[in-house]
Amino acid sequence: MKEKFAILHDTEKHGQILITKEYDLEDKFYKITYQFELEGVMPVFSLNIKSRKKANKVFKELENKETAISEIDKIIIAI
Repeated sequence: MKEKFAILHDTEKHGQILITKEYDLEDKFYKITYQFELEGVMPVFSLNIKSRKKANKVFKELENKETAISEIDKIIIAI
């Protein structure tokens, strides 16, 4: 079975939320990227995680739409 690398949530609050997971061969870390709508633009934020186990855990949690919305809300508050 292939490993899942993208999640797409349709939300009223943030439009479509695209979350991807990829491995950076050069720097040897997993990158989880969030892309969502904010005031008419599509910002992109990334998390760099060294551990495959941790990256998979975070990615799995983000499959839940409410968790993904909550994480986006935290990003917006921080910017």
